[in-house]
Amino acid sequence: MSNKEVLRKVARHPPAAVVNPTTAIAETLLKLREKGVRHALVGDEEGKLIGIVSAKDLLNYLGGGHLYRIVEEKFRGDISEALKAPISTIMKPKPFSIKVTENLADAINLMFSHDIGVLPILEDDKIWGVLSERHIFRLLTDHRAFVTVSEIMSKPVIAVKPETSVLEVMKTCIANDVRRLPIVDRGSLIGILTIKDCVRYLAQSLDKLFKGAYSEVMNVQAQQLASKPVYTIAPDADIIEAVKLMNQHNIGCLPVVEKDQIVGILTERDFLTKLPKIKGVEYIVDTVRNAIVVGRVWF
Repeated sequence: MSNKEVLRKVARHPPAAVVNPTTAIAETLLKLREKGVRHALVGDEEGKLIGIVSAKDLLNYLGGGHLYRIVEEKFRGDISEALKAPISTIMKPKPFSIKVTENLADAINLMFSHDIGVLPILEDDKIWGVLSERHIFRLLTDHRAFVTVSEIMSKPVIAVKPETSVLEVMKTCIANDVRRLPIVDRGSLIGILTIKDCVRYLAQSLDKLFKGAYSEVMNVQAQQLASKPVYTIAPDADIIEAVKLMNQHNIGCLPVVEKDQIVGILTERDFLTKLPKIKGVEYIVDTVRNAIVVGRVWF
């Protein structure tokens, strides 16, 4: 099987969301909501890759971080005008990419080594597809890894209260470089709010934003947008149990709970960035089966 055939089976071809540099930021929000993805590739009229924009970039721009300065300085705080601006205003130019003829194992190693969540795939310098951490995560086999959840989970947990505003959620995500925030009330986990949830909400609220109701939109409480139910896992569980649970419910993270207390959070990114660094743990990319076998080979 050729490298291209392997990538066709594993990656997304064509990509779910592709926009051009002049596409309005509001339209890009709608595109991400419609396709249910976190990234949009930016291509020119010939289909050549020139940039990439993420859901996190959009939240950063709309009030979550330093990109909001563009709204304040260029548009004098007028959010409706800021939403009409072209996506080139905030896109990241010249992202990492691979050719469609390249090896899957090399692509995965590139993502691991540079902590890349999404990798555009090119054919004849034009956008062909995209390989994401979700695609890689789904390749993990169901063999016991002899690695516990506690070894790769993220901690301490960054959480918010039910009454935390959407704007504060966005700021917290950007400041801490996270995509998911557990919602905790009096020590109990009641929900989880993700960047994708925020993008969907902002896309749904565009009419209000264009009418100048920025404060009304941004003051909605986190508990009103939380994803439910919340699936959890114990810290001493084998990571493959987490893989099964996350794939079964098509979710990208699991709060880690011990004695009814949240002690960590496990994400797809934790698997990709932390597993290769644990001593005694190795992973093998099996391109024949389109699978990744990971496990502790020595203790």
